Amino acid sequence: MGRKGKKEENSINNSLKDINKYFKLEDLAERLAIRDAIGENIAAVSSFSLLQNSLKKNINNNKASLLFALFILKYSNWKSSDFEEEDIKKLYTMSLRSESTYVRYRALLNLKNIENENLRNQFEDQISKLHSNPPKNASEKEIEILAEMIKK
Repeated sequence: MGRKGKKEENSINNSLKDINKYFKLEDLAERLAIRDAIGENIAAVSSFSLLQNSLKKNINNNKASLLFALFILKYSNWKSSDFEEEDIKKLYTMSLRSESTYVRYRALLNLKNIENENLRNQFEDQISKLHSNPPKNASEKEIEILAEMIKK
C-alpha cells in the first residue's frame, strides 16, 4: 500500500474512533464539529475500494458503525448507486430500526436526498411505520423529517 493509501486508511480509522465521541456529547456544537471533521476525512479519501470496504465492514448492529457507514454515503465523493445495492439496502434497513435517534435521523436525511428514487421508495413502509409510531427517544428533528417524507 502506498503512502497515500496508508494515510487514507489511518484517516478512516481515526474517524471511526471519533464517532464514538459523537454519541457521548450533549453539546450540539461539539457533535456538529465532530461530524464535520469526520465528513472532511471521508471526503478526502480517493480510494473507492477503501470506502467500499469500510462501508461493508460497518454494516452491523452497532450504532457507531451504522452512523459511520451513513456518513460514508453522505460525505464521500461517490453516489450511493456506486456501492453494492444489497449493502445499501441492508444499511438503511438496519439504520431505520436502530435504537439511536442519531442513526435513524441520518438515514432519513440520506434517503430524503438520495439520487435513486426507487431505492428511497423501497423504504416507504418502514418510514411510514416510524412516522405513525415514533420511538420514545425520537428527536424533534427526526419527527419533523418523518412528517416531511410522508407528505411527498
